[in-house]
Amino acid sequence: MNITSSNAQILLSVPDLFPTPQQLQQFAADDIYGTEPVQAGETMMGVDGHLTAGFTFVPTVQRYALMADSPSHYFFDQIYAQEKAQQTKFPINGVILLVAVGTKFTMTRGFLSTYQPLPDAKKVLQPRTHSITWERVLPSPS
Repeated sequence: MNITSSNAQILLSVPDLFPTPQQLQQFAADDIYGTEPVQAGETMMGVDGHLTAGFTFVPTVQRYALMADSPSHYFFDQIYAQEKAQQTKFPINGVILLVAVGTKFTMTRGFLSTYQPLPDAKKVLQPRTHSITWERVLPSPS
């Protein structure tokens, strides 16, 4: 089975700023994106030893890593600049196509939650990372 991530496609849009989806380009060498595990529910043990559980909605935090010279930083730079200027948040929508495993992930109603304004400078400029907190992430066959 092929599990390469080199052919992953990530498209993000911001209806008020970038209504046409923007494809992210020039991912970091060893890192494209990462997501934090989500709490799948709440459990509670009663004093009688009976365990109960309930479903709760939780957001998904996704971090993107882009090479220092990636033109896709403009997308994140503009979102942050406009949010700062207008003192508001802009909702983001996205799609990830993982060609290797035939899966599409649709992300809805996300918000820029972390933004790295400039790259760290070492021997060479390091990747910049930004994160979006999503309301929903839904997988489906592509």
